[in-house]
Amino acid sequence: MKISKARIAFLTNHFFEFSYSEDGEEVEPNREAYDSIADPAELHFIADIYNWDDGTQLLEWIINDPTCDKATAKMIFWRSQPSYYTTIESEENADWDLDVYKLLNNIIRNFEENFYQNERIAYDPALDFSAEDLHVEEPNAKWEIPSWMKEATTGEKLIYEE
Repeated sequence: MKISKARIAFLTNHFFEFSYSEDGEEVEPNREAYDSIADPAELHFIADIYNWDDGTQLLEWIINDPTCDKATAKMIFWRSQPSYYTTIESEENADWDLDVYKLLNNIIRNFEENFYQNERIAYDPALDFSAEDLHVEEPNAKWEIPSWMKEATTGEKLIYEE
């Protein structure tokens, strides 16, 4: 699977550090630009380059998109540092962590409901240097990360044209 230079430029321009405005105003992700994306590889690219300081709204769009690949959902899950969130029992206890807590729970629920139909992209959370170590466990965990979230996905490696 390959993403062209032109599409990389478009995706980077619209979805990389989009909330950083010169005037300090809060900037929302561009829904119109997002709706023009039909390729699961492009959603994966956005998640791969994503700056978490931009919030979770765009990531929610991705994980709830019917074209989202299993690999993309797992990458977002593991890059969110999920072990920390296992110490939160419910949304009522999440405080400032609510957005990421809800994101993680949505990903797990989507997997449990077989929402993700695509597995065209290869991803192994154990080999992702930007992801949390799969063996990290919080001593005060209120819930466990499902073992199947630790499994690699099958598919092709993505190639980004240079």
